[in-house]
Amino acid sequence: MDTSAIGTVPGASGVALITVAANGENSIVVASGANFQVTPEYLDKHADVIRNAGVVLSQLEIPLESVLHLAKLCEEANVPMILDPAPAQRLPEELFQKVAWLTPNETEAAFYLGHGVGDSGPEAAAHELLAKGARGVILKLGARGSYFALEPGVRRQFSRFMCRR
Repeated sequence: MDTSAIGTVPGASGVALITVAANGENSIVVASGANFQVTPEYLDKHADVIRNAGVVLSQLEIPLESVLHLAKLCEEANVPMILDPAPAQRLPEELFQKVAWLTPNETEAAFYLGHGVGDSGPEAAAHELLAKGARGVILKLGARGSYFALEPGVRRQFSRFMCRR
């Protein structure tokens, strides 16, 4: 992992407090802090790090305009971008089309689809998210594991126990 573009800025650090219930469901409270200092200009300053990456992971705790700019830089450099679309917020359709992997949890997926995942099941929800343009979806299902879907039709549900060593 290349950490050469990490720096310090005045102000508080970003923090996310995550609690997990006995049933495996989580609740997250975010205070973005320094994350809001990640601007398109900052990304341009470190564009070589992005261009030389094997993959780039982002979330929505940085400004949306920065996420969009990052997606454009990744697309231009042919670097896959993983987007964890949290905290959920309205996204331009073009962002979905620039994302290699979209990794929402059930609550976030419901926000982006306009209905609950349980209404149609994880396979249908993943299919709808793929239709928005992402090339792959990993739908996080809490205690039930995750549902993996690729654009060409590969589908598989993983229980959380399959992922443990």
